[in-house]
Amino acid sequence: MIPDRIRAAIRALFFLAILGAAVAAVVGIIASHTHHIAFAASHAADIAVAMVAAVGVARRPLLTRKHGVDRLREVGIPITLSTMNKHCAAGTGPEPAGVFGSRDLYEEDELLRWAQARIEAGKAARAAVKANKAADSPPAVADTEITPRRKRGRPPRKTAPEVANPAAAS
Repeated sequence: MIPDRIRAAIRALFFLAILGAAVAAVVGIIASHTHHIAFAASHAADIAVAMVAAVGVARRPLLTRKHGVDRLREVGIPITLSTMNKHCAAGTGPEPAGVFGSRDLYEEDELLRWAQARIEAGKAARAAVKANKAADSPPAVADTEITPRRKRGRPPRKTAPEVANPAAAS
């Protein structure tokens, strides 16, 4: 995050740029007979916008996947880095804001939107499953056919039929 001192300096710079644009516009209106002053006043607002854009007031820091997962966990969303990697590899993850080297970088707002959408999708899926279970009645016991389970392991040894021993019979 941006420290408070820098944030205050940016606000002051922004205020001065807007104030300078307003003063230049007033001077341009008063002395409109001079082409140079009017030209400076008309472009003062553009200069102020360019100064603010150069400072990057509206730009928030980008997060790697690891830091994005940490941020999601801070707000109470139970997700792990491996789950995030799985979703990103499958194409169901959040949209990256950019790439630095081989790392995808994400905006915090996009991560939170993606997580919220997953939460809503999970709620809808559970509601649909619950509705299907309520609509389907369990089958009657007489309608189901019970098949015996096959025993696991080695089949029992087959024994040879006993041969009558004439010598033992006497």
